[in-house]
Amino acid sequence: MHPVDRFFLKVFSFLALLASLLLLIVGLGVFETGVLDGLGYVYARVELRAVVLTVAFLLLLGSLRYLLYRAGEEEPPALLSRTELGETRISLAAMERLAERVVEAIPGIQETHVRFVPSETEGNRYTISVKVSGGEPLPDLVGRIQSEVKQEVEEATGVPIHQISVYVDNVTKAGSVRRRRGE
Repeated sequence: MHPVDRFFLKVFSFLALLASLLLLIVGLGVFETGVLDGLGYVYARVELRAVVLTVAFLLLLGSLRYLLYRAGEEEPPALLSRTELGETRISLAAMERLAERVVEAIPGIQETHVRFVPSETEGNRYTISVKVSGGEPLPDLVGRIQSEVKQEVEEATGVPIHQISVYVDNVTKAGSVRRRRGE
């Protein structure tokens, strides 16, 4: 929900609360003479009637706005491409999972975390964090990750990838198994 909508929803909720309290007081007959005297005073003064009409009109507009508002229908962020047959939407999560599968298929990769950042001005970017076993030189492994992700993602989706940053988070010995303390 847009911040302006949130603000107006809070104002509308507050005004609706005040109106409902006033209606409860009138309905229960509490302060009968005071309420009737107050209503008489409002009806006698043109300026106060204008304020009451303005508040009532704003409440009516707010009610209509939020009755017609379709909450929860926002679609998750996605890449959109159009062809002569229609449009295609690829979620950012799908773009991340596709690259993750490509990286996990490379020998020597133990763990991976992928983040995809779409940008029309700077180009689409991946940030990939990996834990590797030390079987292959790191520059070769990083270059392989970058080239395979770029090739596979571009072939599968048609989305151009302009940058792939790889962060090597940890390097373990080739074939080593992590041992827990106390083993």
